Amino acid sequence: FWQRLENTYFAVYSTLYQHFIYHPALDKIMRKHFAPVGASNWPYIADILRKRQALTLVDTSFIMTNSIAHAPNVVDVGGLQIKPGQPLPKDIEQFISSFSEQGIIYFAMGSHINEEVLGDWRLDRLIRLF
Repeated sequence: FWQRLENTYFAVYSTLYQHFIYHPALDKIMRKHFAPVGASNWPYIADILRKRQALTLVDTSFIMTNSIAHAPNVVDVGGLQIKPGQPLPKDIEQFISSFSEQGIIYFAMGSHINEEVLGDWRLDRLIRLF
């Protein structure tokens, strides 16, 4: 019961928020920035979003999300912002090459994940995993 009540609350809240706050703010921004091309004569932004959308680009990837049915005008473009990979530093490349017979797993978390945030127990699990 409580979960259904909570879901109903968030559905109503989301609808009211979009109707009274988000869409008016978005409409104001649209009219301001597209005024030179006649945006003052365009329909309200919510009508454009509901009825006149020809294409929607969504920043998700079918590999990373659950299976979701999309309308025909919705296209997943996840990873569009990702830049091509950089070559490995020479010292790491030489280290990996020295294990060419046995093979090696190179696991990198990049610069976005700080080891202090992971905590010791997660680092320990990662080390034991490999």
